[in-house]
Amino acid sequence: MIPLDRMKTLLDAYGADPTRWPEGERAAARELLAGSAEARAYAQEAKVLDTVLAQAALHAEVRVDAAALASRIARTPQRRDAAVGSRARGSGAGAWFAFGWPNLAALAAAGVVGFLVGWSNLDSGAATNRDLIDLMAPVTVIEEPLW
Repeated sequence: MIPLDRMKTLLDAYGADPTRWPEGERAAARELLAGSAEARAYAQEAKVLDTVLAQAALHAEVRVDAAALASRIARTPQRRDAAVGSRARGSGAGAWFAFGWPNLAALAAAGVVGFLVGWSNLDSGAATNRDLIDLMAPVTVIEEPLW
C-alpha cells in the first residue's frame, strides 16, 4: 500500500482513471482506495475535476479572413525609417547625416555640460583626501589591531 500523500500526487498528476496511473503503483493505489475513506473522497474530487476538464473545449476556433488581412497589410503605410535606411547604406555625406541630428545634438550637449562641470570646480565643498584619511584611521585600527 502506498502513502496517502503519494495517492494524492497520483490523482493530481494523472486524474481519477486508474488506467492512466503508472503500472508499478496501480495495484498499491487501488489497495489504498479500497481501505481508506479519505483516499476515496480525494479520488471522487479528482473524478469531478476530470469530468469538468473533459467537457471543456480544447481549442478555440480562430477565424481569419485572409482577404481582409491582405487588404489591411496593403493599406499600412511604409515606415519612413526604411526609406532613410536605404539612403544610409550608401557612402559619403548621406550615410553621415543619416545618423541623425538629435543624436549629434545630445552628444554635443553632454560634452558642453561635462566641460562646464569640470571647469566650474563644483566639488570644492567636498572633503579633501586628508579629511578622508582622518575619518578612516579609527576604522583601520579596529580592523587591524596589530597595526
